[in-house]
Amino acid sequence: MKPICAASVRLFWWLPLYVVALYWLALQVDKTQMDLPAHWQLPLQLDQANPQHYTSVLPASVKTLQDPALLIMTVSQNVAVYYPDGTLAGTGGSMQPPVARNRHRPLLFHLYQPALQPGQRLHFAVVSTRSDTLKLAQVYLGSASELEPIWQRNQWLRQGVVKVTITLLLVTALLIGSLWLVYPSKREYLWYAIGTSLWAAHTSNLVIRSNPVGSDALWAAI
Repeated sequence: MKPICAASVRLFWWLPLYVVALYWLALQVDKTQMDLPAHWQLPLQLDQANPQHYTSVLPASVKTLQDPALLIMTVSQNVAVYYPDGTLAGTGGSMQPPVARNRHRPLLFHLYQPALQPGQRLHFAVVSTRSDTLKLAQVYLGSASELEPIWQRNQWLRQGVVKVTITLLLVTALLIGSLWLVYPSKREYLWYAIGTSLWAAHTSNLVIRSNPVGSDALWAAI
């Protein structure tokens, strides 16, 4: 058994490094920042009495936008956007438990131009499974034709690349697991496959939007 294990280690010494490298890649692309014009960014004001509530004053340039859109790059964990009159402009999904998970994806909202007047305030309600992680940042107002391509690129980097990574991990687990089926005495193949599958499952936390177990607390524990 020892010679077999030693031979397997020599053959698959690269696999743990490969798995860790893919996971590291997934984490790094999630931190990708886009270099956007400073005048697109909306200044946010936090309501000190209500840490879940942000506001932002609409600039004079809002009247020049034929098809206005709002790009939110950073939110923990979900956000609802309201027009100055209190009408809902859009959300990133469920605002009630289980809360939609948008920590690792950008959000794009198309806005109704007549509802936007310079000097008035947009309102943002932020919800999270943990009150100490509430965060809203990097909010941009511009034309949809300019913001949508940026949203698509960031969406691909933060979601598409991670999905490819998960696929590679699962394919690796399948191939190594197939070797164990052919050589059942080499249990190290089985453990390699199980370990790689677990890494893939863990990495999927970055792309899952709707809580699959229905409980925020249970998902956090998993």
